[in-house]
Amino acid sequence: ADVASEPRDLGDVIGLSPREREVLALLATGRTDRDIAAALSVSRPTASKHVSAILAKLGVESRTAAVAVALRHRQD
Repeated sequence: ADVASEPRDLGDVIGLSPREREVLALLATGRTDRDIAAALSVSRPTASKHVSAILAKLGVESRTAAVAVALRHRQD
């Protein structure tokens, strides 16, 4: 299963909104901000803001690290 199909408690555990979980799931598949914007029908700056918010909430500095945190929490 991918991150987007995980139970809602993943968001509760790592403090992400439903939209941020959608963005994180797309990050996990290697999508760029432009790809994320297109997939979610938002502007690229909006997608970038979501990514920045995810990194801040998770306390990480890279997209890869954010995905790693999500994967660790999936296994708990």
